[in-house]
Amino acid sequence: MATTTTTTSTTTDRLPRGLRNNNPLNLRRTKTRWQGETVSAQHPDMAFCQFEDLSMGWRAAWITLHVYYYRHRLRTLRQIIKRWAPPTDGNDTQAYIDRVCQLTNIAPDEVLPPIEQFSLEWFSILPAMAVVENGPRFEERRRASIVYKGWLLMREYYKYSDNKEQ
Repeated sequence: MATTTTTTSTTTDRLPRGLRNNNPLNLRRTKTRWQGETVSAQHPDMAFCQFEDLSMGWRAAWITLHVYYYRHRLRTLRQIIKRWAPPTDGNDTQAYIDRVCQLTNIAPDEVLPPIEQFSLEWFSILPAMAVVENGPRFEERRRASIVYKGWLLMREYYKYSDNKEQ
């Protein structure tokens, strides 16, 4: 008698990793412990950060790109994405750059304004990177209010800490 094993999958299981983890830019785990970082008991991910909610994932993404902008002096999409998704990690870096440029209408070598300024460039870059990281299903999670809340949390972090990179 043959037995059949049925695998059930929840809606959460079918979501891209960045959405399951509330980590829209798929930040990897490091020794840095982010505010709001957690480990899901249902879906532990030891390679990528997991956050209690999406706004905390956006906060971490904003802070990381703030560091790229000031500490590493990366001021264009090409410079940022070459560090973010290098070919040495198996990424198609040029395709990533091309897609973000297409989604934002920003040239790859255009110098970007300071990240902490309220600019349309940055508010289009981060969601575009999230689409590349998570696929088209991320479109439904690109609500500007959540991205903006993450930006406000980043601003608060730099306002009340000694972590200024400027």
